[in-house]
Amino acid sequence: WLVHTGGWACKRIPGPIHGDPHPANAIIMTGGRMGIIDFGVVGRISERELSQFVDLVFAVYSQSPKRTVEGLLELSGGYLDDQTMYAFEREVARYVKACRTKPFDWWLIELGNLLVKYRIQMPPTFTLISRFGVLANKIAQTFFPGSSTIDLVGEEIKEGMRERLIGKARHIRENLDTHLYILAYELMQQLEDAPQNAAAFIRDPLGTVAEILEALAAPLHKKAA
Repeated sequence: WLVHTGGWACKRIPGPIHGDPHPANAIIMTGGRMGIIDFGVVGRISERELSQFVDLVFAVYSQSPKRTVEGLLELSGGYLDDQTMYAFEREVARYVKACRTKPFDWWLIELGNLLVKYRIQMPPTFTLISRFGVLANKIAQTFFPGSSTIDLVGEEIKEGMRERLIGKARHIRENLDTHLYILAYELMQQLEDAPQNAAAFIRDPLGTVAEILEALAAPLHKKAA
C-alpha cells in the first residue's frame, strides 16, 4: 500500500487523491490487495501541481533549504521582502534538517505552521495532499511505530528522483542534438564565405571572430526565446 500511494506521486502520475484514508476506509481484499472506500473527499491534482509538489518533497529529502524555499514560493506564487525572506530561509533550514528523522505527518503539519506564520497561500490541492498524508501516516505508524518518512517511503522517493534525473538527461540530450544541427548548418554557411572571412580576419581578427560567434549563437537565442 505504501509503495502504491507513494510511488505514483514520485513518478509524477496525476490522478485522484483520496483525502480521507482512515482505517475504516481502508480494507484488505483477496490476495493481500489494499482497497479504499468512501470517496466523499476526493480531488484531482494537475500534472503541473504534482510536479511542483514532488520537487518540493525531493528538495526536503535531499536536505536543500534553498530548493525547498524556491519550491514553496513557486507553488504558492508568493513573494517575500528581503527581511522576511531571510527569517523564512532560516526557519526552513531548521525544518529541512529536522525532517530527516520525522514522520510524514510532522513534515506536513510543521510546514503548515510555517506557511501560516509567513502568510504563504498554497493551492487547494496541497490541503488535500496534507490531509491524505497525515491520515495515511497514522495508519502506517500502527504497523511501523516510530518510523520516519525516509524509513517508510525513502526507496520510492529515490526511485522517483532517479526517473526525474533520467528524464532531464534525455531532454538535454534531445535539445543538444537539435542545437548541434543548427550550429553545423550555420558553420557550413560561414564556410561558403571563407575567402571573405579570411580577408576580414586579417584586417580585424577580434571583430571577425566575435561576428562569427554571434552568427552561430543567433539560432540558439531565437529558439530559446
